[in-house]
Amino acid sequence: MTIATSAQTTLPHNQSGSQRTQASNNDTTSGGVSLDNVSKTFGRGSRAVAALKEVSLRISPSDFVAVMGASGSGKSTLLNLISALTSPDSGRITIDGVDVTTLKDPGLTRFRRERLGIIFQAHNLVPALSVVDNVMLPVLAGGRQGHRTVDEVLEQVGLTDRRDHRPDQLSGGEQQRVAIARALISDPSIILADEPTGNLDSVTGAQTCDLLRKLQQEHRCTIVVVTHAPDVAMSAGRVVVLKDGRKVSEFETAQFNNATELAAHYQDLLRSA
Repeated sequence: MTIATSAQTTLPHNQSGSQRTQASNNDTTSGGVSLDNVSKTFGRGSRAVAALKEVSLRISPSDFVAVMGASGSGKSTLLNLISALTSPDSGRITIDGVDVTTLKDPGLTRFRRERLGIIFQAHNLVPALSVVDNVMLPVLAGGRQGHRTVDEVLEQVGLTDRRDHRPDQLSGGEQQRVAIARALISDPSIILADEPTGNLDSVTGAQTCDLLRKLQQEHRCTIVVVTHAPDVAMSAGRVVVLKDGRKVSEFETAQFNNATELAAHYQDLLRSA
C-alpha cells in the first residue's frame, strides 16, 4: 500500500521556520504551556479516581521538561491534557498561547494537528505503510502540508536509507525514530513524548534521548517527556514530580552529575511528600 505523494516536494506550512522564529521573539507564549489549578477525575461515585488534583505548571517556550512519577501518579493524564486528547474537569490549560479548554472539534483537532507533535510509546505506526508514508500521515490526514520535507526529517532522525521499509522490517529503535519524524513533519512548536524509551534497550534508549535533545537545541521547540527513568529525565533541563495526582516538586537537572544522583533526589522527594 502506497500513498501517492512526492517526498521531494517541500510541504508549505502556515508559518515558515523564519516566521516562527520571528514570532517567538515577539510573542513569549509561542511554544509555552500553562496549567492553572487543573483537576481531572475518571469514573463516578464510589469508583471515581482523581487522576490530577489542582495542578499548576508553567513550561516556557523551548524548555525541555521531564514529568516523573510512579504508576498512577497522574503523569500520563497530564500529558493527555497537554496533548488536548482529553479535557480537564476544572482549571485552565493554555498551549502555545491558546486556551484549549475553550476549543471544540473540529477546531481542537486542527489545533492539535498544527501545533503539537505527539510521540507514543507504542509508536502507533501503520504496518502496511512504508516509513515515508507513515511520516506523511499527519499532513495528509488534515488535507494540508507541512513546512519540512520528508527527506529533511528522515535525515534528521537517521533513516534516509530506510525510507521504503515497512515497520516490521525495522528495529524497535528505528520504529521510534519514525514516530519522532512523524511528530516533526508539521514543524510543531511543542513535542510531547509518552515514555519514549519504555520499549527500548538501554543503548537505543540513550540514542533516542540524545536525538530529542539535539532536536530541541536545533529547532528551539518545547519538549515535554513523561518518564519513570532517571536517565531519560537527565536529558531534560527540568523535572516535574507527581505523586497521587499532585505536583509535589520540580527541580533543575544541572545540579546533578549523573542519573544516579537524580534518582536519589527523586526518591527523597517522594518519601517526604
